[in-house]
Amino acid sequence: MSCKQEKETAPEAPKINLVSVYSLNPTQAEAKIELTGIRNNSPKEYGLVWSESPNPTINNNKKTAAANPEDGISTLVLSELQLETTYYVRAYIKLGNDYYYSNNITLSHRGPFIWRSLASINWSDKPNLVSSVAFRSGVIVVRPIDNINTEVWYYFAPGNNWQQQKDLVLQAARFEPLLFKLNKFGDEATYFGGGYQVKENIPGKYIYLKDFWQYDFFSGGTSEEYPDFPFGLANLTHFTLDTRTYVIENSANRSVWMLLNGMSWHKKNDFPGTISERYVGFAAGNKGYILEEDKSATGQTKKLYEYNPDADTWVRKADFPGEDRVNGMAFSVNNKGYYGLGQAKDSPQGFSDIWQYNPTTDSWIKFTDYPGIGHVGVTANTIGNKAYLGLGLRVKASAAGAEEYLPATDFWEVKPD
Repeated sequence: MSCKQEKETAPEAPKINLVSVYSLNPTQAEAKIELTGIRNNSPKEYGLVWSESPNPTINNNKKTAAANPEDGISTLVLSELQLETTYYVRAYIKLGNDYYYSNNITLSHRGPFIWRSLASINWSDKPNLVSSVAFRSGVIVVRPIDNINTEVWYYFAPGNNWQQQKDLVLQAARFEPLLFKLNKFGDEATYFGGGYQVKENIPGKYIYLKDFWQYDFFSGGTSEEYPDFPFGLANLTHFTLDTRTYVIENSANRSVWMLLNGMSWHKKNDFPGTISERYVGFAAGNKGYILEEDKSATGQTKKLYEYNPDADTWVRKADFPGEDRVNGMAFSVNNKGYYGLGQAKDSPQGFSDIWQYNPTTDSWIKFTDYPGIGHVGVTANTIGNKAYLGLGLRVKASAAGAEEYLPATDFWEVKPD
């Protein structure tokens, strides 16, 4: 009697992906490398290669990582770069005597150097659909863990560090609530409410909430309950103009309500756009703006509307000229609006481009590319003349070609002007 010997399966080659490259200063750039499949292999080294021609190899400029390769995303710096030069960058990994290369990324190395990498946060094992608001010298981030528990974190900009606060103390945790601040009789106050819970055992799965609170995130979670939102159960979008926050209801009603001084709701003229998959809002100067994201097969994300609070009127403005997308983000700095990131509607592709809208000229221009790894659910908040972006989810294709969402924990500062 003999036993049939099983044939051993050779381990797959490790996979290497160059996630992003951005210019740090006149002579340096930073790259993020993603490695997978390392546990089944014994690679000797990994790093970056670059040149002024596509598909660089180890025979060109080379930077080897000091640490041993591991699954995950790591960061390396390219040095001795020349300004006003276009470089082609790839990551590499060595397995035995063989080298494996990643995709190419083209780096146009020139100023201004507007991005700064900040402290990341270690929560990759948990949900990453968060709400955020700039407050005092940092950014408050509210992260629901489930239908019961909600964590609160604070990014303190002067110290470049994250500080966990007391968990949110409300009757119901929720996903994608409204979270905003406004000037309440000369003092800043934060408000929280709405959102939805996920219930797998009911039709539609989502239960929308209407409760509304003024919430102090720094005094042990003290709160004061206000009357419920005066509108229906739907996705909500907002923008804030000093003492007034305007909330737009994404439903057949397209209702608009204004919260004055955090105390009372006032009905305004309805939003004139169509019922969309999602509205994205920002304020620039003394006007508010809503961009429609259209997820339908025949629609397109492009329609921008301007709201004049003095006249209570809406006006159609210049269309967004970038690639069609959904789940983007918006912010404003120095009276200009910015919109970008998001994902393609019909393929597992994430976008990193950011566009600038100038209300004075009613025009859009391509502004920059986001150096972070997130595409959807990325937070964007403004403090003074700087914006803070980060977290969210990265969109990539799974082995089967379907959409896959991976947590992003990096955080960035950008100074547009």
